Parts: sequence; C-alpha cells; structure tokens
Amino acid sequence: MKSWLQNGKVVGKTYNESEAKTWLGNYWGHYVYALVGTENVPIYIGKGVRHRARYHRKCALNPNHTSAFFSKILSLEKAGTPIKYTFECFDTHHQALHRERDVIQKLGRRDLETGPLYNLTDGGEGTLKLAQISRDQRTETLSGLDGPKEDQNFANALYYSLISDVVYDAYESRSVPLKALPKYEPTSLLENRQSMEITIRQAAAIVASAICNNIKLKEGALIPRRFMSEGVLMVIEDGCGRDMVVSRFVEVSGCVGSETLKLSLEGLGYVKSHFRVEHLDALGVYEKTDYSHLSAKYNL
Repeated sequence: MKSWLQNGKVVGKTYNESEAKTWLGNYWGHYVYALVGTENVPIYIGKGVRHRARYHRKCALNPNHTSAFFSKILSLEKAGTPIKYTFECFDTHHQALHRERDVIQKLGRRDLETGPLYNLTDGGEGTLKLAQISRDQRTETLSGLDGPKEDQNFANALYYSLISDVVYDAYESRSVPLKALPKYEPTSLLENRQSMEITIRQAAAIVASAICNNIKLKEGALIPRRFMSEGVLMVIEDGCGRDMVVSRFVEVSGCVGSETLKLSLEGLGYVKSHFRVEHLDALGVYEKTDYSHLSAKYNL
C-alpha cells in the first residue's frame, strides 16, 4: 500500500468536513485518521470507527473546551483554512492500532517537543499509556480546572485518552468528570433530581476508575469513587457521581469522598452496548461471562 504520508506531510486524498461526513457515513470498518492543518501537515492522528474522527471539531466548537488542541482547530477555522481529514482503512482493530502508533512515532508529539501532533499519548493503547506531560505544558489546560493545573491536566488527559480510544461514536463531551485531589473537595452523592438517563460521561468515569483499580466490570462490581494513576490521586466529581445515582447506574455506599459505587445491571448493560469489547478486554476490565440476559434490552 502506498503511504499517504511523506516527509511529514499528507500526500494522499484529503476531505473537508462535508466530504468526511459522507465518507464516514458509508464506511463501517476500522480506520486511522489524520486531522490535517496548513501545508498538509497533520496535527492529530487517531484510530476510529464510524464518526469518531469528527469528534474533535465538535468538541472544539464547544466554548467550554479550551485546550491548545481545540484552540488550534478553531484558529484554523477562523483563518479560513479549516482542518481536513485523511483516512486509511484496516480489516482489524489491532492493525489500525499498530498503524496509529507507528504514525504518531514517526511524526512526533508537540507536548514532548518531538513533532507537530497534539496527541497526548503514543497511540495504539492496549492500556492507558499516558506519557509524562512537562510541567510548563501542563499549564495549557484541557478543561475542568478544579484541581492544581499539573495534576488536573493529567486527569483530563486520562479521560480524553479513554474516550478517544474506547467510545464508538462522536458525541459532545461535557466537562471532565475526573478531578485531581487534594484541591478538589468532594461532597456527598445525594440525589439532586427526580430522574435522568445514563450517559457516556458517567460510563467513562466508571471505566476509568475500574481500569485504575484493576476491577472487572460485572453486575454488582464494587468500584471506588477514588483512584490513582501515575501518582495522581483522582475522584469522580460530585455532579457526575450524583447523576450516576439518579440514573440508577450505580448504588452508592461509604464515607463522603471515598464512596464505593456498585455497578447495576442497567449500568453494565449500558457500558457493554457503548464501549468496544476488545478495548475493555485489552484494558483489563472486561469480564468474560454470559451476557445473554442483557442481549435483548441492550442489543448486545
């Protein structure tokens, strides 16, 4: 296969936003994508299915998101040179992950001062392998500034890495539900409304804690509200935790700030129907068991 990347630039076919929407709507397999900036230089490399590639621009248009990456996307739009896309198709998930990692390594990452990419990981994750972000560059926040900037930016990177690699389709992400301690002061997870639906945001927060605590996702799994990754202590924020309780995603018990979240059957069904099984398995949280009792309701 002839490479679409030569001398750090895209030499193959590129698509504008409308063309990319059409292409993605007609393709159901695995792919590696590049977000392409001026002079055909890639600014981000990812692996996806369905409309995953268009997720970044959608987030960038949300004024609550202020990362350097999203700011770059907006600045290109304002300059009249919006991002373009290029795609490379693969038969399997693992082939695409290998290619994603290879391209990121070749081009280099901006946070490591090795290249132009705004990626925060090395790609191809079987685990959440987040590289150290330098002290100065950690001050370029993503969102959710409730903790010290260095630790909170790591929590943000953990969350975005998770949803980027695990969630099937694009969706409008709200503020990051993972907060760095001790600056953030959690309060009780009391129900604050009558009802609400389970959301991807709730599910991603639970999956993050399950990964960091090495807990298999199954009905009744006891998942701590607090968890640690790379030396950074984090907690699921109050709002997201309360939403989990109201939606019956989890049952809560324990002391304030150190609660245990018991995964419900409905919560398990939601996770299984919205997250790729192969990624959950690679991340070490997939429980290989019979889910036939969930199949009808959650279309598994």
